[in-house]
Amino acid sequence: MTTRGWDFSIGYKDNLTKKLKLGVNLTVSHSKSIVDDLGTADPILGHEANDVISTYRSRLTKGHEPGAWYGFVTDGVFQTDAEAAAYVNKNGTRLQPNAKAGDLKFKNINGDTVLDNTDLTDLGSPWPKYTGNLTITLNYGNFDFRTEFYGSFGARYFQGYRLNMNPTGHLNFESGLENQFWHGAGTSNKFPVLRYPDQNGNFSKMSDFFLAESNFVRCSLLQVGYTIPQWIKGVKSLRLYASVQNLFTATKYPGLNPDLPWYSTVGYNGVDNYQAIPSRTFLVGVNLNL
Repeated sequence: MTTRGWDFSIGYKDNLTKKLKLGVNLTVSHSKSIVDDLGTADPILGHEANDVISTYRSRLTKGHEPGAWYGFVTDGVFQTDAEAAAYVNKNGTRLQPNAKAGDLKFKNINGDTVLDNTDLTDLGSPWPKYTGNLTITLNYGNFDFRTEFYGSFGARYFQGYRLNMNPTGHLNFESGLENQFWHGAGTSNKFPVLRYPDQNGNFSKMSDFFLAESNFVRCSLLQVGYTIPQWIKGVKSLRLYASVQNLFTATKYPGLNPDLPWYSTVGYNGVDNYQAIPSRTFLVGVNLNL
């Protein structure tokens, strides 16, 4: 496997006044890994035990990112039975003969006369394209302030929440999510109907319906301190501080945590199954300089 990337860092420091000092540091990173060779094991397909998705979820194959999502590209939801019946190939034969109103429409990627597993394609990656860190410091007299931000952009996560809505699963699901699914013409062009049996394979075929962008910016630290110089004999200075870790996260990611932990198994990375979110931590402390 070959990984290429770059890091960019820039900093700024200035004494804005005699008492006010400012410091800003920004780091941006980019990397991308490509599988070089897997020998006779190529491709390695990723899935979970007892997976209801029959076409697998991701793959490890030469020339592609490790663990890239692999499935069908959707083109909305059929709003009527007539619309589903009109989705035909150049010979006039239906591409999705079992599809009805409310079912996902899958793109015929290779343009042939059938819609099958040869139309599976890369759907993105659980690995971010860019990450960044921003640190800002302010000092005014004996007061000091520090804040740190971390951002991640370009990754796509598999939504276990959506898979749990499959009609045969009998699983717990996020409250209110059921209201987003198609329940009549015009109600949704993204979420399919909840129907049993699922003859169109809305939940048994891997597609970009299950994926969501996980871009986010998180305030990982906010800290304020005050230093008392020459506090008592034997103590050069005493600093009191208060801080908050993981103060807030700015994101449009629909799941609980846009920054999932990484696993040793490549095919399981980026699968959101209700993993715990980072806790918000409040700290107070004292620094003694003897």
